This record gives sequence, C-alpha cells and structure tokens, in this order.
Amino acid sequence: MSTLKELLDHLFQLAIIERWNDHPKPFDITELDKQAHKAIIAYLLAKIEEKEEGRKIDWIGLIDGIIFEAFQRAILTDIKPKLFHKLLKTRKEQINELVITQLRPIIESINLNWYKRFEHFFTNESFLSLEKEIINAAHFLATYWEFQFIYNIGKETIYNIEKEKHEIENTLEDFHNLLGVQRFLLRKKMYGFINLCGQLRFQKRWIQTVRIPRTSVMGHMLMVAILCYIVLKKEKIEEKNCLYGTFFTALFHDLPEIITRDIVSPVKKKLGEDIIKKAEQEGVREEIYPLLPEYIRKEMACFLAIPEQEEQRKQENFDE
Repeated sequence: MSTLKELLDHLFQLAIIERWNDHPKPFDITELDKQAHKAIIAYLLAKIEEKEEGRKIDWIGLIDGIIFEAFQRAILTDIKPKLFHKLLKTRKEQINELVITQLRPIIESINLNWYKRFEHFFTNESFLSLEKEIINAAHFLATYWEFQFIYNIGKETIYNIEKEKHEIENTLEDFHNLLGVQRFLLRKKMYGFINLCGQLRFQKRWIQTVRIPRTSVMGHMLMVAILCYIVLKKEKIEEKNCLYGTFFTALFHDLPEIITRDIVSPVKKKLGEDIIKKAEQEGVREEIYPLLPEYIRKEMACFLAIPEQEEQRKQENFDE
C-alpha cells in the first residue's frame, strides 16, 4: 500500500503543477491535464499509423512511455518547458539519472521487469524509437492546443508571443511524417475530436465537493488508467490484450461526460441512471463517433460499451 501511496503522491503532484504560469490563462492548465490529453492524442496517432500506414506499434511500449514520461514530469516539478527541453539536449544524462534514482525503489517494488523497461526507456535512444516519436508528437500537439488559448489572450500584450507561436508551429512541422499530425493541422474531424476531449479539462471532478488537489475529469481519466495498469503490473499480469484494453478503457471511461458533465452518483440515482445513460449514448453516437475513423470508432465502442447504432439494432433484433 505504501508503494501505491507514493505513486499517488507523484500523480497528484502533476495536478498541482501549473503550466504557462508566466502567461495570462483563461482556465487552470495543469500538468496532469496535459499528460492526459497527450495520452489520448498518442493513442490516435499510433492507431492511424498502424491501420493506415501499416507500421508496427509496440502498444505496451507506448503505454509504458506515456506513464514513464508523466512520472518524469512529476519529479522535475514545474521547470519551464523551454528550459526543460534545453536541459534535455544539454544535460540529458543528469536529468535521467535524477528521475531514475528517485523512482527506482518505487517501481522496482511494483515489478522488477517493469523497472528495467523504465530505465531502458530513458537511457537507450533506439529503444521504442517509433513510440517515442509518437509520444513526442502528442506532447507538442497538446501544447499547441493549450497555446491557442494563451495566444488569443496575450497576442496584444505578451512580449515575444509571436516568436513562441512560430517555435511551436515549426516543431510540429518536424512530425509531419506522421499522418495523424497532418490531419490535426487540417483542423477537420481529428482536430475536432481532440478539441472535444480537451473540453474535459474545463470540467472539475465533483464540483460541489472540496477536493485537494482539485482535478479535472480529464486528469481523473489518466489517474484511473495509470493506477489500473500499475495494479496489473504489481500482480505480474503481462497479457498484452489485458494491459492494452484495461489502460485505454480506463483512459476513455469518462469520455461521455463531454455530453452530460460529471454527475455525482446520488444525483444520478435521483434523476434516473437509465435516462442519463441513454443521453450519454445518444450524445456519443451523434457528436463523438462521426469524428473518428471507422476502425477507431469500433474500438471506442468497446472501450465505452456504447455500440454504434447499426450494431445496437442487430443486438436488439437478436435479443427479440
């Protein structure tokens, strides 16, 4: 239990770290939300590369990388991103040593083999190179999404904000070989889905209850995904489909709250859980599924247990 508590402390540290804290912001932008948005985007980019470009994705490696980098940011607290990326180029070994040293006893106690992957991830450049590229692209796409809000507020008043804008856009161009990045920059369906998911950053969990630290629905989704994955690792469950399905089901489990917002259980029971569930299902089919390619839509239907309309009709006919 003490190990899980230590990991929880690190995760909640991400909910305390504020991003863009030297810029005017229209809403709280935390590192936990950034890492959650990044995880969702990484899934989309990887799935598109796998299904449409025929590239082999190490999905367990991708999940491990998402989690390892989240813990890395928790250890390095609120170093300004520009300085952080500069340090990664000039002091990478020292940064990696700091992160590995601090997290080693915790991760080793969960699963020794997982710790070896953790260490290998940060010390071997060629290990999971494609997955690292996808995660890095997802990082900058999530940053770009945030920056659009910052830019609209600060474009008339913040010194050098145009330079920041160009730097972020130039970095995105470095990932133009990924089909998903190209689609995001077209600002069509994929951009719409990522933008819609981003709205879960605005919604705070249990808004009528005082919680320290306060977390958004999006941050909560990543917390659940990481904790579920860690429990499986602690129990030495290594079956790939189980790890994959558990992590991404947990990551997307509250996606329907884009439609209904976060409703606490007593209110759900009072209003009628069936009515709310039906509203969620209809909203997901009408607003979310049309933004996704068919192969992702079908998988999302499994994660959310909300079948597409045609599949639902087939099931209802079968039941009859």
